Amino acid sequence: MASSGIVPTLLFGTTPAMLLLKEIDLSAFGSGKTLIAGGALGEGYTLIQDCKLGASVTIVGTITVANQVVDVIRSDSSGTNYNMQRYSLYGQQITETTIVRTGGSQVTGTGLSWNIATTANSSWMFPFNSFAPGIQNTKTASNVTLTVYGIWKTAALPNNDQIWIDGDYLGSASSPLGTTFNNTKGNDLTSSSPLTADGTSAWGAGAAAYQTTHAYGAFTGVILAGNASPQQLWFMFSHAGSGTSGSSTTIFNGQADGAQVTDNAGANQIVWQAMTRFSMAFTMSSPQPAQKGQINVRVKAALASTTFYVDPQPVLS
Repeated sequence: MASSGIVPTLLFGTTPAMLLLKEIDLSAFGSGKTLIAGGALGEGYTLIQDCKLGASVTIVGTITVANQVVDVIRSDSSGTNYNMQRYSLYGQQITETTIVRTGGSQVTGTGLSWNIATTANSSWMFPFNSFAPGIQNTKTASNVTLTVYGIWKTAALPNNDQIWIDGDYLGSASSPLGTTFNNTKGNDLTSSSPLTADGTSAWGAGAAAYQTTHAYGAFTGVILAGNASPQQLWFMFSHAGSGTSGSSTTIFNGQADGAQVTDNAGANQIVWQAMTRFSMAFTMSSPQPAQKGQINVRVKAALASTTFYVDPQPVLS
């Protein structure tokens, strides 16, 4: 089914409690058009699945109410089949193909991660909730540890009340009654703690390689400096308009996550900062998994106005 005729600026000015758009050609709605209204008239849940979208279309207007969520699954303006997006009052999640973890999640050979950007409304009590990727567990009657890996553009590790995981598994042998888990703090009055540093993952498989004596424009971006094993992912922290990188990569050698490095001098000076890798883990031990089957896990992001990159492929050990 294809949209045709007069194309309004806004497709749905009001939405019902549940709205499903599936297998529809919406490509007529491009730049300057919006599919779903935000605010009080856009309350409810909307799912856009397996649709052709217009290039640069706005999925949803500004969301101002807690009960509006818009999900986009396997819908795009090009021939991709991995695009997933979620929009809510507390943040948004989009598919990222540049800042990705080597050996992590992929769809038909395309490495991907989740770019989770919270809004000013996000908090520990009211976090942004991601999609819930699952993983099949085949171990029973033994401890199983689930780990999700992430990275962010900050020098310190995030705390477990700023981003964390929660989920459920089959902890009963006599019924499919689920057992829930999380790795956040116990309650709002409990002190938080830093997440675990990840010193083994390589990120940035889709990023541009660092170039010496190269003119970089006035932008804030990411770059992969091939200086370490595993390679570190850096982004431009500050610059004087535009800058030119120096003649050697040795300035990056041996730098820790979060480190800042001054590249070149004077008007050409660029300051790079290494992104900080982290992991979120929970060991299912009490009870141990009692049946083989799906373990579901969600990422919750609570630090307001912050961007995290998360590999949506959980790892079991």
